[in-house]
Amino acid sequence: MVVSPKEQILAQYNVTVQDPVSPVDLTFTCSSSSSSYNLTATCRTDDISITLRCDYLFCNQEEAERRSVTKSGSSLHIYQLQESIVCSHSNQVSQIESKVKIETHCIELAKKRNITIINITRIILAALLVVVFILTVVIRKCKRKTKPEEMMYEFPE
Repeated sequence: MVVSPKEQILAQYNVTVQDPVSPVDLTFTCSSSSSSYNLTATCRTDDISITLRCDYLFCNQEEAERRSVTKSGSSLHIYQLQESIVCSHSNQVSQIESKVKIETHCIELAKKRNITIINITRIILAALLVVVFILTVVIRKCKRKTKPEEMMYEFPE
């Protein structure tokens, strides 16, 4: 019996090489109206960007989590976790995450706004005091000039 060498495939594998994911950039824009704060959080990496919009500490239920997948197989997530926004970039090899408290950004805006309001109020009050002082001085001077002179009565003789 003669056996001739014949090539056989015993196993076949598809190998995908992935690099570690790139860092994320989590940025915030906080705007306010008279009654609430609106926060827009944007999660960016090299090739994709996703955004989450929240009303102060509460994100819209429909937008509770946003997810995007790249061609390279990495995924980018943004979501609310308690009082923070989390931005996560991951693939099968690595994961990078950025987590920031929501109130940190909106409270800073509120402080700046309150300081501006306080400063404007102080300026208005100071201007009113100056106007009241000037009016008081002018009124007193006018009263002195128009003070009735002592009237002399002549009696017939």
